[in-house]
Amino acid sequence: MDFNNEDAKNNDFSDPTGDNCKRLGYSITSCASGLFNRACPYNDKLYDRCCDAIYKYTAAQCSSPKRLSSDSCGGKYRCYCDTAAYPYPACNSPQIKGNSCSDDTGTRYATCVCPNANNGQWGCKEYYAAPCNNICKTPYPDNCHNRTSVQTPYGCETYFSDCKSKCQKAYADNCRNRTAVSAPYGCKQAFGDCQSKCEIAYTDNCHNRSAVISSCPSNASCSYFSDCQSKIQSWSCNSGYTKSGNSCVADCSAGSILYSDKTCSISSVNYNKTAVAVVFDPVAKLAISLDESSGSALKYPRRVSSFSADCSWCSAGKWTVLTPTAFSSLYKVRGDVNVALMRLSKPQLYSANGGLCVQRDDKVFASWGNQSGGIESIGSIVPCGGRYVIKY
Repeated sequence: MDFNNEDAKNNDFSDPTGDNCKRLGYSITSCASGLFNRACPYNDKLYDRCCDAIYKYTAAQCSSPKRLSSDSCGGKYRCYCDTAAYPYPACNSPQIKGNSCSDDTGTRYATCVCPNANNGQWGCKEYYAAPCNNICKTPYPDNCHNRTSVQTPYGCETYFSDCKSKCQKAYADNCRNRTAVSAPYGCKQAFGDCQSKCEIAYTDNCHNRSAVISSCPSNASCSYFSDCQSKIQSWSCNSGYTKSGNSCVADCSAGSILYSDKTCSISSVNYNKTAVAVVFDPVAKLAISLDESSGSALKYPRRVSSFSADCSWCSAGKWTVLTPTAFSSLYKVRGDVNVALMRLSKPQLYSANGGLCVQRDDKVFASWGNQSGGIESIGSIVPCGGRYVIKY
């Protein structure tokens, strides 16, 4: 039928009831999308079929990477993303999205890939979340997680080469921070944290010196150790004094009273001490006994072994008889000796008999030391004054 024919134009082809259109397949009266494929030529209120809302694009309106559908509806086409080229409707974090394509259904992606692994030489500290949980996100910056630091009370000498924050070898002491003092006489005290360095030195060598005497006695000259001025190395009595134990006593001159401690007095009696003899030969250090016994010349040498005085060094067995030599010395100072005996209220020389018993070296029996200083031979039964000699 030619609708351009002039006669046809004047004909009425309307189909108010729609029966004709329905017989031709145009039975749709409305479309939810508002889009339809074709309207009935006899009644434009009837349509052959509805078009989905996605059929709304012309070829000019569908740009790459989208594709134009091969089918159409209402003269329009679908403009869509190819699911083969863009298979991923979404990428899960931390996946990295590839090229994208957006259409009416949303956006799709060509690829969803996990980040590159950030592996380090010391292992992985943190992995990505699934689905990339086998990919390292953060590596360990060092090997400290595999290292255990030693205790470092004095600091660290060496750190691990692969873990600079943990100590591999500690200082055994604090010597590196200590400075030893000079100790020419030895070390009195080392540092508590460095036993090889001296903190307090001896100021002298007294700890290695032994004093011969604790203090310098009166009337003595003492020498001290050059490296220990507080300790006496040697000592001696001054002139006119003699050592007696750890003291210096005045030298005993002839006529001095000799006491049990080996000290003497010349002009007076020390009643706080025990007098044991009177000095008559200070050079030979000989003293004569205080008492003079009477007996025969025969008994004189026999009694010497039992004679004693009140001191350890002048006890029995320490005394000797008066020899001619000793008598000669005694006779020369007899006056001084008698003065001392008088002060002690003791009998003077020759008080018992006219002579002193003298034991000569060449005879068993005694001789007589008379008041003239001579020595006479006497009979064994003749009595004589018996005095004995002690060496002090």
